[in-house]
Amino acid sequence: MKKRLYILMVIMTSMVINVYAQKASADKFYRQGLTLAKTQTIESQKNAIVSFRKAKVAYDSKQKKNLCDRQITICNNNIGKILAKRKRNKKKATSNAKAARDTPQPEKEDTLSEPVIEEVIQPEPVENVSLCFYPEMLMLSKKGGKYVEVGVQCNQEEWDIVECPSWLTYTISKNKIVVKAYRNILKRARGGLIKVACHGKIFELIVVQMK
Repeated sequence: MKKRLYILMVIMTSMVINVYAQKASADKFYRQGLTLAKTQTIESQKNAIVSFRKAKVAYDSKQKKNLCDRQITICNNNIGKILAKRKRNKKKATSNAKAARDTPQPEKEDTLSEPVIEEVIQPEPVENVSLCFYPEMLMLSKKGGKYVEVGVQCNQEEWDIVECPSWLTYTISKNKIVVKAYRNILKRARGGLIKVACHGKIFELIVVQMK
């Protein structure tokens, strides 16, 4: 009983530390997203979305999370505009080439205006998302170095790990996460959370490594 209580206390302490660390990193990710979003390329917009998603996970405030969702929507809208503009330009170039074969004449250079960042209606999130871990709590030996499998049962095809303790490594397959811990050289047990995101929802797996 005392051992179990001690483990829970370690986990709670670790979670509190993680909360403060997340608040510090959330603003950093959000600023990175804003900087990347200024560059009107598909690659830059995708990188901005990644930063905003990381910020959303780190933020505790619902208002801050909604702000991240808004920026993600704007980036997706910009990507759609860039792709649409490419399609129009390709179609126009094909038409101009055909016209040039019939009646050669100098072509006027097409000047593209930059995509306008504007607010759009937020798409409805996927409802009834469920995800379970097997086992529900992961206990690892202090020596580490061994691969441990965690089953993942989810009613959606796409899910991903957005946060993991630094003393763990992991790989992902279709229905499982394979975890390996480094040796625990501390004089106490240590705990952390593996956070999995699926369609805007976060699911947490508690991981404890014995001292």
